[in-house]
Amino acid sequence: MSGVKDYTIQAYIGYTDDHITVVKGRVLDDPAVVATQTDSWWTNLKNSFRRFISNKVTYQELILTVADAKYTTKTDGEGYFAFEIKYSLLQSEELVPELKLNIPCQPVVPAKVIKIDSDYIVVSDIDDTIIETHVSSVLKLKLLFNTIFRNQYQRTSIEGMAQVYQHLKKKYLANFFYISKSPFNLYTYIVDFLEYNKYPLGSIILRDFGWHLLSKKKSFGEKYEALDQLYQHFPSKKFILVGDAAEKDADIYADLAKKHPGQTIGIFIRKVGKAGNLIRIQDKVMQTSETPLYIFDTSESLKASLEEVMKL
Repeated sequence: MSGVKDYTIQAYIGYTDDHITVVKGRVLDDPAVVATQTDSWWTNLKNSFRRFISNKVTYQELILTVADAKYTTKTDGEGYFAFEIKYSLLQSEELVPELKLNIPCQPVVPAKVIKIDSDYIVVSDIDDTIIETHVSSVLKLKLLFNTIFRNQYQRTSIEGMAQVYQHLKKKYLANFFYISKSPFNLYTYIVDFLEYNKYPLGSIILRDFGWHLLSKKKSFGEKYEALDQLYQHFPSKKFILVGDAAEKDADIYADLAKKHPGQTIGIFIRKVGKAGNLIRIQDKVMQTSETPLYIFDTSESLKASLEEVMKL
């Protein structure tokens, strides 16, 4: 409509279970960032800059249409919004239900939700678990280079991981949640990477961008707290936790498995990063973990370990 400001509604992939439907996202006062496989490093740099200087739209009303009902909410002071509706879409004929989301007087955008209808939930770290990132590089220079100068279609997927996850999806009907300490500014970047490399559709857990990212203690806590909420929300599900040895995935996973006894089938840590941390995991975390903890170096060894655990 003439005279009406066009906003970009980022609808994050939500989920629906037997009693609730959750849809979250963010509204920005910027055009969506579009990337292609042939973009130059200069284009990637400009797009990276745009992602991190995005203009949030605060206290804006949104409307979500579920079946024939309409629900409203408003964005918060950072432009984020959330719908948590006591309504299940598990009986929907669509494999991935698509809801309608819009701002009054603006075009409707689709909002996808996954059905949490399996006995198994796979929680997968992203950086250095499914995408080559080099988190443990000196001053994280390789991480910054990969994120800033390579777009989502130019990044390297860890060989065979998508196929292992698709195997879990097909054989065990597993549902997926992907988690990273990356900020939500990279949300569409990560979604495009997952789709391009044929990973199973899943809900993605990131964090807000701000000065708190400089606090290692806080970032550890945010990741832990997000996963703790998943355990609490799905107490009857069995969790499969996949991460890497570059940082603290093993510690976080082992502690969560202990806090929620009987809910975790196994912890799987990819061999990557500094040798000292891997030795610490093997000598300390593996010995004290009350849940089976496996270290893998290839997707084939991960698949073999998963099959061993799933038979128990």
